[in-house]
Amino acid sequence: NDIRIKEKIGYLPENHRYPDFLKGGEVLDYFARLSAVGKSRRERNKTELLKLVNLEKWADTRIKKYSKGMQQRLGLAQAMMNDPDILFLDEPTDGVDPIGRKEIREVLLHFKEEGKTIFLNSHLLSEVEMICDEVAILDKGRLIRHGTVKELTSPSKTFRIQTSKVTKTLLAGLKPHTIEMDQQNSSIQVTVASQKNLNAIIDHLRKNDIDIKGVVPHKQSLEESFIEILKKDIVEE
Repeated sequence: NDIRIKEKIGYLPENHRYPDFLKGGEVLDYFARLSAVGKSRRERNKTELLKLVNLEKWADTRIKKYSKGMQQRLGLAQAMMNDPDILFLDEPTDGVDPIGRKEIREVLLHFKEEGKTIFLNSHLLSEVEMICDEVAILDKGRLIRHGTVKELTSPSKTFRIQTSKVTKTLLAGLKPHTIEMDQQNSSIQVTVASQKNLNAIIDHLRKNDIDIKGVVPHKQSLEESFIEILKKDIVEE
């Protein structure tokens, strides 16, 4: 309940709504006054933030004429009017088109570079992967995994080997070294248990005069990791 702590926090709820009759600049001014931000500081922050979220030309336009993306960007500016150290953002890119998501992402990365701590709640895991340093995965209110984005998207044991054409007989010779294998045109995708197995596959291909044009590890996306972790948690239950 300490007001000094609240002064350091900015918040943007999901599905936020501002009165249609207010103008963009008035919204920022109103919420800054609720946070007891002084007049000169309000004006300075309002000017800087409207420019940052690319709404400076819309400051005197009523909210009813704002698109969903514009309202989301205005919401980010509102959450920053008291210059908080910590931001809590609930689905800030929900319902926004790809261009709008990119604009919001750039704003969040700007806040991050300024040293702000951002708690981002989102189902758009590709956005989380591009913005966040650490991720907590929740299921029905339970924390089931926590780690850095790098830890949760570490390279898997799946590789795509780009080759010249491979016969079915040759593929059969690779099978003992793989967990899974799939051929697509001029490439073979293999999942192996260890580096030793991958080396054995490469040796077998070379032994049979197959040109290897590249071996590309498959990096697991955050979304793929999320699904895998969730499935594992369900099985363990």
